[in-house]
Amino acid sequence: RTAAEAGRPVDVRRAALKALAESAAPPGRDRVLGLWRPSPPGDPAKAREARSSVLEACLKPGPEALQGEALKAAALLGAGDTATFRRMARAGFPSSVRAEALRGLAVRKAEGLGAALRAALEEPDEALRRDVLGLIPKAGLADGVALLEQAALEGTPGIRQAALPALGDCGPEADAVFCRLLDRRLAGAWPAAAGLELLETSAKR
Repeated sequence: RTAAEAGRPVDVRRAALKALAESAAPPGRDRVLGLWRPSPPGDPAKAREARSSVLEACLKPGPEALQGEALKAAALLGAGDTATFRRMARAGFPSSVRAEALRGLAVRKAEGLGAALRAALEEPDEALRRDVLGLIPKAGLADGVALLEQAALEGTPGIRQAALPALGDCGPEADAVFCRLLDRRLAGAWPAAAGLELLETSAKR
């Protein structure tokens, strides 16, 4: 109920949403006192029911931070309908909200996820594109590794920083990409500032 009350401060509503999302497996540390005080697991079915009852209120036009927290909680609880996530992943919503909506679609392995990710990669908002790159390994795109290699080679430093860990999360098909990137480093054709990150990521393969 606290999360759904529009008159309450945004931070209070966000905290209520976070507590609701964690209710099925609450953290062991007391949120107020910071003491280790494990709580018994809650009933996830009841949490989903409660979450569904406030989802509409929290996702109405309003503070960006509240909408993002609402989507995050909905994804964790399996609440809300996929159509809501698809709608909020489209252009017109703040990038942080779109990123959470895309994460929710990835968790659900929703139909059309690949198209939504590709559309977001074409956006000028770099923060959104960085978030999208991290979701590509989960999406199972046929050209996912190629998209990440292109981002690592042609993107800004921030995009490159997001693409390398995502490549590290891909399957064996990414091994050849790391070989090519390492060859570029040896040839002096790889940015020196990203050299250590490339070595550390490839070493985990």
